[in-house]
Amino acid sequence: MKIVPILACLFLAACLAVAGCVGDQQASPDDKTVLALPGTEWELTAIAITSVNLVEGTTITLAFDEETLSGSAGCNRYFGGYTLDENRIAIGGIGSTEMYCGEAGVMEQEQLYLSLLGEVASARMDGDTLTLFDADGVPGLIFERVQEKDPLATALPGTAWELGTIGSQDGTASSVLSGTTISLTFDAETLSGSAGCNRYFGSYEATGDQIAISGIGSTKMHCGDAGVMEQEQQYLAALGEISSFKFGSETLTFFDEEGNARLVFHPKSNEITLESGTWMLESIRKGGSQRTVLPDPCSDRTIS
Repeated sequence: MKIVPILACLFLAACLAVAGCVGDQQASPDDKTVLALPGTEWELTAIAITSVNLVEGTTITLAFDEETLSGSAGCNRYFGGYTLDENRIAIGGIGSTEMYCGEAGVMEQEQLYLSLLGEVASARMDGDTLTLFDADGVPGLIFERVQEKDPLATALPGTAWELGTIGSQDGTASSVLSGTTISLTFDAETLSGSAGCNRYFGSYEATGDQIAISGIGSTKMHCGDAGVMEQEQQYLAALGEISSFKFGSETLTFFDEEGNARLVFHPKSNEITLESGTWMLESIRKGGSQRTVLPDPCSDRTIS
């Protein structure tokens, strides 16, 4: 692959500059370490042959599957194959998408990275650092491990729940009032739902089975049915005191710092669609009052 003249000069100058001091960094030909690369993902932190920092705002990644690799080269996505024998690695068949990024230095950095990746002959893992060496044992690319996402915490986004039980700090619990529905939906970093009368919203952070919910706000409607507003206040207060959670087979339970089960949810049932079907009007509700529709012999009182 042709490297632009400036980077080629940097490459040559850097190689000459480090020629006398890379001896202790070179990959040992006697190293028999078996590398566990499949299933790992890495982010480039340095191109070792240059003293130039990575272009600000770019991220270069490398992910290994069983026999293939892929990642972002800073602008384009790339892919290839590799073989691994103890610490020796051969990378080939590198291809990429063909987008153009106009920010200064991005395309030149990408070309240099892909060129060096194709010249890799061995690798060394030191904890969360992966260094790739060329055939002469000179370090070329240095990566840091991308930490695995928490499988429990990442199970929350995109889920929707309906409250079944509200618990208190003294360990007692009560079911949700008949005729009311309290719901909870998780997005990536925010949550929202119905508190029984008002819509509410907030944000959350989850790590492992620990969760912190903050910034809870809601609309300001008043519902006159007995107990609805009191239940809503109890629910929102409990939501702000949650510190951990646990998934059951068909439940999501939230606990406070003392370990009391404060809120128990069930998966939200599918919403009823009104695209087809015929419905009979039974009552009209306005504010806190409700009026039953009287029978009308001249009408079947249907809404379709």
